[in-house]
Amino acid sequence: MTLDMDDVLRDFDALEAATERTHGKNGGHGDEGETADAPKRRLFLTPFEDIDAREIEPMRYLVEPHLPAGEATMLYAPPRSFKSFLTMEYALSIALGRPFLGRFESTQGVVIYLDLENRQDRLRERVRAAMQRDHIAVAALRGNLLMQDRGESIPAWRMDPDALEELGAYVEGVAPALIIVDNFRKGLPFGVEENSNSEINPIINRLLEACERAESALLLVHHTNKGNERYSGAGALEGSVANVMKIARDQETRKAVVTSINMRNSEEFPPFAVEMGADEALTLTTVPGGSYGDGDDRYTDVRQMLARGGKTVNEIADALNVSRPTADKYVKSLVARGAIVTGMKKDTGGVKGATTYWLPAY
Repeated sequence: MTLDMDDVLRDFDALEAATERTHGKNGGHGDEGETADAPKRRLFLTPFEDIDAREIEPMRYLVEPHLPAGEATMLYAPPRSFKSFLTMEYALSIALGRPFLGRFESTQGVVIYLDLENRQDRLRERVRAAMQRDHIAVAALRGNLLMQDRGESIPAWRMDPDALEELGAYVEGVAPALIIVDNFRKGLPFGVEENSNSEINPIINRLLEACERAESALLLVHHTNKGNERYSGAGALEGSVANVMKIARDQETRKAVVTSINMRNSEEFPPFAVEMGADEALTLTTVPGGSYGDGDDRYTDVRQMLARGGKTVNEIADALNVSRPTADKYVKSLVARGAIVTGMKKDTGGVKGATTYWLPAY
């Protein structure tokens, strides 16, 4: 059956008129004509041609390329893998608007940090250590890092319906860029079975609804199962979040490697590694084994090639027999991690002043 678009648009005009009569001129999608009892309009059917003609906003990140803005991400890890330290680094980089671990660009915004596991004094030590490492005064936070108080007279925060409704109201007023729950198991109400999808689903949905009130991103910190192969608990978790990443500590090198497991709306990022300093602050380091990529040996090939001297992107593409955009992807990833650096420009292939890339030792 072929649809007559004139009929469709007439029906749509009739729907809008009915919506206006019921919810006011703005259809409940704004202040004018909206009443406390009127539900907000959610159905906006639009011909694809109109959608296709719009300028689509590119993917936005709070920390590029790890934390997309406005999306839910789960970070899981075995015990003692620096997951809370890493989470704190994400929180501080966004609250301060400074590059994450000195390398990855961040977008400044308010962070609500619900740390449900660590003692207040321990948490304060970690924040101070990370800021002292970067020679930043605590006053520079300017109220952008909001933390759940863990004072003696304050009850533990758990994700029961009333608490999540209270969080949603707070989100509407503060409009945080990121909400962190560390960790998910500690936030479960008493009696909730972690492995039950039917019990976990309503909690996740309410938590996501609270975030959606201000299009806030969510970082959900979680543990692995007993075998450390995957996150623990119900499968509803992974189905409810857009992105999943894992941090695992290498016991021999005392480094922890962060790996992208799934990114629903963007490319998976290459793994990166962190190590703990004597001051109990994380620093970025090389991935054990010398790999800087996402499992693609070409990242190592690029570094080995540059060990013999600087190359341009075109020269790297020719040597690896890949397209220039692919070579450019390798180069940008390696530069972002400090694995290679930009150097002098040279004329090559008819292009004047092409940038060359070198190993940091050059």
